[in-house]
Amino acid sequence: MPAARIIVVDDASPDDLEQRLAPYAGRIEVIRHPSNCGLARSYNDGFRLVSTPFVMTLHSDCILEPGYLGHLWTALRDHPDWAVATGQYVFPDIDRMSPTDRLYLALNLIPRTPIYAAGETGTVSFIEGKADLFRTDCLRKTSFFDESYVLTSEDQDISAKFRANGWKLGVVGAAHFRSAFGGTQDSVRKVLRKQRTYARGQALLVLRHGSHIFAVSNANRNARAFHRLVQLVMAVLGFFLLASALVAASCGAFPLAALLGGALAVVLLLRWISYLWICRWLPCRERPSAAALGCFADACYALGAVEGLCKGAFRGKA
Repeated sequence: MPAARIIVVDDASPDDLEQRLAPYAGRIEVIRHPSNCGLARSYNDGFRLVSTPFVMTLHSDCILEPGYLGHLWTALRDHPDWAVATGQYVFPDIDRMSPTDRLYLALNLIPRTPIYAAGETGTVSFIEGKADLFRTDCLRKTSFFDESYVLTSEDQDISAKFRANGWKLGVVGAAHFRSAFGGTQDSVRKVLRKQRTYARGQALLVLRHGSHIFAVSNANRNARAFHRLVQLVMAVLGFFLLASALVAASCGAFPLAALLGGALAVVLLLRWISYLWICRWLPCRERPSAAALGCFADACYALGAVEGLCKGAFRGKA
């Protein structure tokens, strides 16, 4: 395996990063942004310094299991049609996580255990950019990450571009990493705000890539894509029933308003029950509130999708 070169991009971190990196002076290269530029720009500033055939992205909240990089490098060597290789999440201390971290996992259907066995590999519809090993020439041919995705979806955008060029996105069963989670989902408000952020980026993806962003993947990725679609449908239905009930009430049609209000209550109840099923692995005391927050997550996702379509159409940014 080629010798490693480590580049740290400090995207205006509020942490005392300079002091934390001091013990590694001379062994790493540091790029500092005077203000926050977003994840895509941070990645690209590092990529432009790379001359090696492979380059790896690593989020600050990811901890690699032993042998991780070697597993990915071997997979890329053995699969010349792969543009990128990634590993799998593991959460050995899920019972010790905060309730909001568990809520984040549940609402986004993030797998809690590895999907592929140690000797298996597979391909997916998109990578997440957390701990991925890329072929540098593939990144250059697709002009690196698109910096108009400031907060989210830059990973799905480059995944769509890789697939459009005929390359595959691989997962290595033996490669595991832990996500320690940062401060971006340490409160209910932040977890719900992420729903809106995700939708904003994914709406821009649809505008730019159309149906090409949709691709058959493993069971979990397919379930996550279907989950996003259901979020939109349920939120639109809920907003329609609420607006219709309010209009009917304002016009004095109170029986119709009551009927529409009852239909809305039934929709919310059914959605709450479906979220209870999604959240069934959570501790019993957390399930009812998590299911209720799931209904709010649907609304946040729908609002973010509308915002993303408007911003994408007029500003070209997520």
